[in-house]
Amino acid sequence: MTVYMRQSHSPLHIQGERYKKKQGWVCVSVYGTPYQRGFAHGYLLHKELDTVQSIFKYLVEYYYGISYKTYIHDCETKITPIIFKQYPEIYHELQGIIAGYQTHTHTPFTLDELIAWNSMLSMYTHYKPASRADRCSAFIACGKATEKGDIVMAHNSHSDYIFARVSNIILKIRPEKGHAFTMQCCPGYVASGMDWFVTEKGIMGCETTIGGFLKKPDFNNGTPYFCRIREAMQYGNTLDDYARIMTTKNAGDYPCGWMFGDTNANEIMLCELGLKYTHVEKKKDGIFYGMNVAVNEKIRKEETNDKTFWQTSETSGARNVRLHVLLYETYQNKITVENARKIIADHHDVFLDRNTRGNNRTLCKHSENDHPKTTAKHPSPFGAIDGKVMNSAMAKKMSFVGRFGSSCGQGFKVKQYTRKRNTRKNKRKNKTMSPYLRNIPSYKWVTLRV
Repeated sequence: MTVYMRQSHSPLHIQGERYKKKQGWVCVSVYGTPYQRGFAHGYLLHKELDTVQSIFKYLVEYYYGISYKTYIHDCETKITPIIFKQYPEIYHELQGIIAGYQTHTHTPFTLDELIAWNSMLSMYTHYKPASRADRCSAFIACGKATEKGDIVMAHNSHSDYIFARVSNIILKIRPEKGHAFTMQCCPGYVASGMDWFVTEKGIMGCETTIGGFLKKPDFNNGTPYFCRIREAMQYGNTLDDYARIMTTKNAGDYPCGWMFGDTNANEIMLCELGLKYTHVEKKKDGIFYGMNVAVNEKIRKEETNDKTFWQTSETSGARNVRLHVLLYETYQNKITVENARKIIADHHDVFLDRNTRGNNRTLCKHSENDHPKTTAKHPSPFGAIDGKVMNSAMAKKMSFVGRFGSSCGQGFKVKQYTRKRNTRKNKRKNKTMSPYLRNIPSYKWVTLRV
């Protein structure tokens, strides 16, 4: 399509397209050289990048307790030189995103700021070692574990409801070199960040973070995770390629368990990344699942302070038990897309041993429903902000089914939350967060193919 730059009014061909919004999802495709596809990305998602601008500073200060200026400087010192020297293709794409965005606005957004935005998860354990990072529930199954013998993968992202405002992008990138891929991401991201993707090579992937990780990232000897997973998506041909790329120069900056599936070999793989230790395991029959605890005992004992693996009063332990029950008992040997959607939207609290409206212990997390008497926690606007499911047949078409807002479709109303949860302990937090929160409607499951 031909569009015009606002400032010069000269013709400019945009290497991409933005599609009609679908049940809360914003779908965009870009292609071409790194700079061309980056330019299209920034141009087509300029409104969403405006939202990033409006919340970025608050998120840095809220999560890290440091100034925005300090955070940008730290990323400029630690991350930017690595991308510039070792990932020139990504660097040029980031330059294009800034250029495309600037055609719509005079608001400054520097390349260093965009790199810092991409680095939010990479820097988490730099500032907050040993803290919890309970960001998702996920599983992948194949062979005798599924009804058709194919691969079935499901995932939901857990986040504060401010970040949810920019987590609804479905971006397809068709690069000049390498493989095309589709991912859920935030505007301005060069890798998923929401940790859900599928490539034209028939490889799908998702992940869950590892909580309580004790080590700070080592950027002197390793590279940021988002650069490595981007390289894997674009250039990886096999599961072995993914394992090699993710474990080589691992900075330990985003400790997590990646779950990958290869539809060509009908095989799945778990790739857990600590800093000193990694764990890679493949199966042609079976299940891997994640709930924000390292499955590998060595990583869990040597590199985390986690004691929640089977502790059902805590979110990871409760979700661990519930996933085990659903995957190995309730739906044993018959996991399908349909029941995967039910699993990822599940509200059963195993500690209370009953179905709930959802809370921090349920697979479809709803921390806004927490109460000190039932969960020993005060409510917070944090929980499942989506749900996605894919099988082998979908992966070969680079499609999947997704539900934005929450896996169950419950929705979130800011005024209702602040009115009911405005206790003395929450009052200050609500006052600072409320200007950035927005209502989350109840959306439906929809097929997504860009």
